[in-house]
Amino acid sequence: GTALQAKRGSLTYPNDGATLIYEVSALDDGESDTPILELTGPGIQNRVDLGVRGLDETDARQIIESRCEFPLGTDVILTDISGRTACLPRSTRIKLRS
Repeated sequence: GTALQAKRGSLTYPNDGATLIYEVSALDDGESDTPILELTGPGIQNRVDLGVRGLDETDARQIIESRCEFPLGTDVILTDISGRTACLPRSTRIKLRS
């Protein structure tokens, strides 16, 4: 998969990790029946649930795996067809709920 093959940086230069951009059908507040990314980490008070319609579950799991060795990892930008955007730096911890 794309996320697993993407450059994750090095301990010397963790900022050399790739930025992955995914266009999805819709981003919402996680209250629909779409797969939900549970987000925690710096800059997020408690937790944020992000509904992501159109992101394949395999891609979601690969994104999570590509970030499991912080400070190494990938930054992710999700954008939907309505122009909503979510930027998830590699410091954001992600769990998949469906």
